[in-house]
Amino acid sequence: MAHTADMLAERLTPRRADAFAAAQRRSVFVRRLRIALLAGIGLIALNIVLQNILRAPDVSGGTPEQPTGELERIVNPRFIGRDEDGTPFVVTADSAVRRPGSIVGLTELENPRLDYSMLGEGLEAGPGAVLANLGVYNPETRSLELNQAVNLSTRSGYRFETPSATIQLPESRIVGEEPVYGEAPWGAIRAGGFEVHEEGRRVIFTDGVTTRLYLNERSDETRDTETGP
Repeated sequence: MAHTADMLAERLTPRRADAFAAAQRRSVFVRRLRIALLAGIGLIALNIVLQNILRAPDVSGGTPEQPTGELERIVNPRFIGRDEDGTPFVVTADSAVRRPGSIVGLTELENPRLDYSMLGEGLEAGPGAVLANLGVYNPETRSLELNQAVNLSTRSGYRFETPSATIQLPESRIVGEEPVYGEAPWGAIRAGGFEVHEEGRRVIFTDGVTTRLYLNERSDETRDTETGP
């Protein structure tokens, strides 16, 4: 009986040894697989970091290049701000375009309009009326450059027609450096340039000023005068 037990033990011992060896091989394989997976994840993370570094803009000095591409067009844009006295203004247009490579924030406008207390209620200009065919609005300086068929009026009663003009909103000032035709309650005037100050209460004409005075409001009598440059 004892001899039979010894034989059974000898038969079972190799089986246990084989099972133990197989378990060890599986453990080594699983450990190596885990190491390989961790290494793969690390390489993927490193690649993502390197891609972000390579794509980041250079801010060490100078102005970074603007990305090139198609025009960014906005329909019915609206810009809101206040002048130095806290008076609100609203710049609108039919559409706005930001060109690739242009100054950040600089916006080209089609049929720009300006709702602002400095402007009057004239037919050609005034709150909600088109001021020109084209314009450029700079939100940093809060200036509105007008070009092509500029028509505007002030609440003091002046009306202007000129090829171009710039409205400096913080200062409530309008500047034109091209020939201008203007009308006022007292007459009409032509000049090489003009400036409007104090929300339209003070107007300065420059360069070859020619005026036509209305001598009698109830008649058609007029008188032309010309001043030097």
